Amino acid sequence: MVFSMKSILKTGWVLFLYSCGRNSSENSSIVADSTLKNIYINSAKIESKNEITVSANQQKLNKNLADTAIDPYYKEIYRQGKLTTIDYKNLLSLPKKLFKKDTANDLFFFIVFTKSLSSSDEFYSEGAGLTALKFVTENTEKFAVNFNNAPYLNDQDLNNWAKCIYSEIQISNEKFETRAVRNLENRLLKNIKGSKKENIDIVTKLIEKINQLLPN
Repeated sequence: MVFSMKSILKTGWVLFLYSCGRNSSENSSIVADSTLKNIYINSAKIESKNEITVSANQQKLNKNLADTAIDPYYKEIYRQGKLTTIDYKNLLSLPKKLFKKDTANDLFFFIVFTKSLSSSDEFYSEGAGLTALKFVTENTEKFAVNFNNAPYLNDQDLNNWAKCIYSEIQISNEKFETRAVRNLENRLLKNIKGSKKENIDIVTKLIEKINQLLPN
């Protein structure tokens, strides 16, 4: 079992304290030895759990990359982490793949769509904004789960979701953006109610980012 640096440092610290207090009393030695064993056991459990979680998602994504049925264009977006070339035929097919109930490919296409949101292409951005708003509204918990499970998404990616969603709100609710954002906030919080804390947290963070885009 491979331990994290934090676990190793913590174990070393306990060993240091153990050696310093070894001669103090027999009881303190027993306590130190017990503490050391607990650290090893707990660290092993944590590392094992993390390895299983990460590898399960990554193995799933690796299968997607090896799948010849998936167009190379989507794989390129995934590998590059951004939209490098514009292919409207594939881009216009992306929303359908994003919404499709397909557990084998859903995380992959969620990542691909998310990375495509960095595009500055005006035509694509308008359609992407509508897709982003529809997806997060109709699949709030799935959005949160996928965002938390995806190994390569970060705060900037969440910013891009917020910007695309707000852009669509500006188009569809011109002059009433504040009211539209409030309505969206209420709906998303209702949709995610009762979900895991990490899912509620990511949706709350998305809402905060959208609110920050409102005019003062």
